Amino acid sequence: MMSLQTLLQVTQIDADLFQGIQPNADAQRVFGGQVLGQALMAAGESVESGVLPHSTHARFLRAPSPKEPITYRVTRMRDGSSYFNREVTAEQSVGTVFTMSASFQRKETGLEHSKPMRVVPDPETLEPFIDKTAPYADRLSQWFQRPRPIDVRYIDQPPWEAAEQGETPNESRVWMRAEILETDSPLVHAAALIYASDMTILDSAILRHGLGWFPERVQAASLDHGMWFHATARADSWFLYDQECPWTGNGRALATGSMYAQDGRRLATVIQEALLRQPR
Repeated sequence: MMSLQTLLQVTQIDADLFQGIQPNADAQRVFGGQVLGQALMAAGESVESGVLPHSTHARFLRAPSPKEPITYRVTRMRDGSSYFNREVTAEQSVGTVFTMSASFQRKETGLEHSKPMRVVPDPETLEPFIDKTAPYADRLSQWFQRPRPIDVRYIDQPPWEAAEQGETPNESRVWMRAEILETDSPLVHAAALIYASDMTILDSAILRHGLGWFPERVQAASLDHGMWFHATARADSWFLYDQECPWTGNGRALATGSMYAQDGRRLATVIQEALLRQPR
């Protein structure tokens, strides 16, 4: 398996033009978190060191092909004294597959408050993801069997267990931790967080309707994704991802997520809308 740090790196091929690699040309599709992370890295390469992302707004326009690299074209919209705005266009031979607006900010002091993190079990007391999926390996898609660079520990029942027991909560909480990242770069760790943010956020929608992520019950795909970064942290340390689904309708689902460090600091807020359909 390609390391997460390698996957997130982008290579500059021209002025404000970067290319990201693909981990597996035989994959059925490209994971959305990969495109989010690579796009953020490309945008971050165009701002000065120490100026970090505070928000991203992305739209998935068409499914990228895993058989060719993705090119990221960065446009410098504005450089202010505190904020730096970038537009990123991800392109393949078929055309534009993804866009992202990213804003970066110089660190400054100001008023502070945060909704507290809920009291949850310690991540080391919870079952690893592979153990949670093993009894359902013949029913879940291959996506759930692939090696993962992010360790995921479910605090509540995962969607496939809840569906089998007829339970339909509308929230999901997981601990996450990236594999060891051999860098202290805040940009790389932010890119790892945005990669992780796309992994489980739709669980809350799947849970609410008892679909269990079983392919015969559900079709889902990311449409747009927003993330606000509140604090820096190492993505290879445990962080809590607290997610819920406030709405589904018209073939779509809206899910929200809050990320917290183990010490209770709020790291990020995520909102994602996705296509959500049942096969006919």
